[in-house]
Amino acid sequence: MLSSFLAYGDKDNRFKFGVGALYVIKKRPRQVVNLEYKTDIEQLGQSPYALTEDNLMTSILRRNPNYKLTLVNELSGYYQKEWFSGFSNTLNFNFKKIYPSDSIPFKRISDGSKVDLVQSFSLTLNTRFLKDEKFVTGEFERVSLGSKYPELNFEITGSVKGILGSQYTYAKLHFNYYHKFNINPIGYSRLIIDAGKIFGTVPYPLLQLHEGNETYAFDRYAFNMMNYYEFASDQYSSLTYEHHFQGFFLNHLPLMRRLKWREVATGKFLIGSINNANKKVLEFPYGMSEVSEPYSEVGIGVENIFKVIRIDATWRLTHLDHPNIEKFGIRAGLQIIF
Repeated sequence: MLSSFLAYGDKDNRFKFGVGALYVIKKRPRQVVNLEYKTDIEQLGQSPYALTEDNLMTSILRRNPNYKLTLVNELSGYYQKEWFSGFSNTLNFNFKKIYPSDSIPFKRISDGSKVDLVQSFSLTLNTRFLKDEKFVTGEFERVSLGSKYPELNFEITGSVKGILGSQYTYAKLHFNYYHKFNINPIGYSRLIIDAGKIFGTVPYPLLQLHEGNETYAFDRYAFNMMNYYEFASDQYSSLTYEHHFQGFFLNHLPLMRRLKWREVATGKFLIGSINNANKKVLEFPYGMSEVSEPYSEVGIGVENIFKVIRIDATWRLTHLDHPNIEKFGIRAGLQIIF
């Protein structure tokens, strides 16, 4: 399967483009090879499930000026082998050049001199396990239908200075736990635990830039009241808990029961730190700090509006003295409930 895109920016007068190829060696158990190259502007620290920056809805729903974008050249690829249904390994390589901008400059702490780019080459080995996982499979892609068991992901990433132009030696460990489970008779819950640690000295673009959201679109996998570049860590852990009441309360109201609207509650929590060596590589962007004091936000919402709309009211509970933040906000999203 081949893919490509082409775009032109009338402010920076640059073409952006990307090409990719996915080759399916075997469908069951799955075995694939993927290769991609792109040069494009990105929002570092954005959830991979968020609306992309070139999406029209991103511009319409944006709540802050869009000045934190960064030009990235990236060559990446992976080989994925599924040993049996629900258990797989993925070996990924990533060669990346990250360029500064007027709004997001790269300056050395030691002498204030400018840095032209941050460059790295890394290898990542991912191990994923989800017992009794079910899929809907097409010719090239597939969608997981999940399982009653928790999903476990463990990743180890390594980079060595000097190999293929990498400027830094470091290692990363990352663990993710996801579980959807029923709590009868009051609905079901989703629990996500995420933790990681970086060994070695790296500049802030290679730290864990925690996933913020500067739009009014709801993102389940981001902190919806956190700004981009607000928090970074070299060791961290987070917890997301979301409970879907499936109409446990609203079904007592005749109109709500007929509309089939359903209530949902969410809590998100994060703690992390940055060691002194990483703080002294590059100057942090304005407003960026570590999150040694826990960050938290909570929300309540209604889903299944017209079958596909979800609206959440969200409160930020901590770090209320940070600049340009919202303490309360309304977020809307699209989702299909099975």
